[in-house]
Amino acid sequence: MNPNTIKITNSQSGKISVTLPYNLTFIKRIKNIKGYYWNSEQKCLIFPHSDKVIRKLFDIFKDKNIWLDLLASEYKISGFYFCTEGTFKN
Repeated sequence: MNPNTIKITNSQSGKISVTLPYNLTFIKRIKNIKGYYWNSEQKCLIFPHSDKVIRKLFDIFKDKNIWLDLLASEYKISGFYFCTEGTFKN
C-alpha cells in the first residue's frame, strides 16, 4: 500500500480505525470530529462507529487516496460506492 494512503477500517471493538501519514493539516481537521482517540499500540486514530463520522472523514480526505475496508451493508452514503475492500481516489 502507498505510504500516503489513508486507511479506514472497522476496528475489533466495533469502532472505526484510521491510519494515515503524519500531516498537520489532517490532524487539525480531524480534531473537529468528536470522540476520537489515539491508539498508540496500533498507531491509528479510533473514532465512534457512525455514518456521520464516515462522512466527515471523506470530506477531510476527499482529494486523497483512501483504502476502505468496511462492510458494504453498513455504509450507504450517497455519492460513494462501498465494497468490502478497495482503494478509492475521489
